[in-house]
Amino acid sequence: MSATTAPFTLRLPDDIRNDLEFLSRMSRRSQSSIASEILQEKISIKAERMKKIQAARLQAEQGAFISQSAMEQWVDALGTDPSNPAPQADYFHK
Repeated sequence: MSATTAPFTLRLPDDIRNDLEFLSRMSRRSQSSIASEILQEKISIKAERMKKIQAARLQAEQGAFISQSAMEQWVDALGTDPSNPAPQADYFHK
């Protein structure tokens, strides 16, 4: 099942447009399919990053943090102790 699509217009700098035309010729694919694929990939990555930032902000608003020293101890022990659990919040601020 394919996703629903809708027309979308945007302006591209000449160098990007030229690269898109080149990719289209070399791959024998339409410029719109190439642009759509690249936009999907890039937007998905950026959206996922923003979701993680948003989740971290919400968590920070709860006031529980892992101190730098606890994090450094954990990082230093990585690879030396397979049972080394991730650090838990040890600083609370509200």
